[in-house]
Amino acid sequence: MSSTTQSRTRRRTVRRNRITPADARLVAALAAATAVASAMAGMRPTAWRPADIVVSAVLGAIVAWTGASAPWWLLAIPSGLAALTAVNAVAAVAAAVAFVAVLVVGGRSLNGPVVRAAAAGVSVVVLFHLDVGGFHGSSALVTGAVVGAVVVGGLMRRGRYVRLQVRRALIGVAALAGVAVVGAVIGMIQAAGAVRDGEQELRAAASALRRGDVEDASD
Repeated sequence: MSSTTQSRTRRRTVRRNRITPADARLVAALAAATAVASAMAGMRPTAWRPADIVVSAVLGAIVAWTGASAPWWLLAIPSGLAALTAVNAVAAVAAAVAFVAVLVVGGRSLNGPVVRAAAAGVSVVVLFHLDVGGFHGSSALVTGAVVGAVVVGGLMRRGRYVRLQVRRALIGVAALAGVAVVGAVIGMIQAAGAVRDGEQELRAAASALRRGDVEDASD
């Protein structure tokens, strides 16, 4: 094999970020750990707590799992942002370590799927606590854009079957979130109706008391 062919093969391997079976098991474990940490992050993507937990856990796991094959420079963005905006020193240090780790992976042209997955997992958990101020939902938009880029970048380096399965999982998460939001809206509408009914009854009772009709006021 010529040196040119070897160079092309090496570049293609780095670009595809080869993941061995042993790496895949470790990445799966990291994705599971990220799911647990994400579920405990207190994210409120919907108005129903059980759905919030499921959606956060699934999203965290997907980010960590796809992060194993994401480009190193794409992972440097969320880890750097997480280090700068972390809510406490422990989170800041963890994100900073993740940032340095992906720089090493990129600088040395390493596959490093486990390191990439760990960096993605740490970043998404820290960013789930992000508060950039501004208008309502601005933090969620920033976090969604950053981690969404990681997911897309990681999936671009996976096979068609894997991309299909992740797409189905994301559709399921979106459907669950949508159902939860619709349910919350219906609940708020019903609650608002009950409040209006109670207000009308209170006004009627007050009017009856002013007329001296105690019996009607007590009904």
